Amino acid sequence: MDRSLLFGAVVLILCIRDARLLASRPRLSIAYVPILLGTTVGCGMFAETLSASEADAWLRDVRFWLPAASIHVVLSYWSERRGRLGRSADWLAILPAPVWSVGMIAVGRLALTHVDGLTGVAVGLVMGTAYVLVVGSLALCGWFDKSSAAALRFAAISHLSALLLIPVAVALERPIEIQTVDWRVTALVAGFVGLLLAVSFFWHRSRNGSSFTATSR
Repeated sequence: MDRSLLFGAVVLILCIRDARLLASRPRLSIAYVPILLGTTVGCGMFAETLSASEADAWLRDVRFWLPAASIHVVLSYWSERRGRLGRSADWLAILPAPVWSVGMIAVGRLALTHVDGLTGVAVGLVMGTAYVLVVGSLALCGWFDKSSAAALRFAAISHLSALLLIPVAVALERPIEIQTVDWRVTALVAGFVGLLLAVSFFWHRSRNGSSFTATSR
């Protein structure tokens, strides 16, 4: 369960990333929905082929996490650069991230383990639909700044947080399977997520304040 909590934290951060990007540019939803549903269906089908030991071995394989970390670095740099230049988010910004996909695979495995008769495709569709509804609700609630630059800067931080959690997830001894909850780890993950969100908030606030001062001059 410890590793699942870490991936759950990343999925939560990336969920907020997606909501901010869609709030800043609603037209992205035209591409976002089919891309995400296709990805979750693929994750569900992949989860259906894995056993607990195979999932653990796959997650520890350097051939997985090294490319995954590289992709997150590239996406973080790209998002930060695009936001700094004042450009709008495009379809590349909403592509599902590697660690997010691992989180969906883990959720799919748990669902397939607990519910008889489910298929990977069905699990993928349910996960994708639920995730789209959550992201869409957050994007429409009006809580987020509609600035595309701010959304892209948050996306950069989101990918950085995923990058930081990859080595921790790989190093954990417990495999992805049903276990009792370690509440100390739960509190640690929750605190880390809260810290990342707080840092992001104050950083964006300071950047917006600096931009306002420069404009007024």
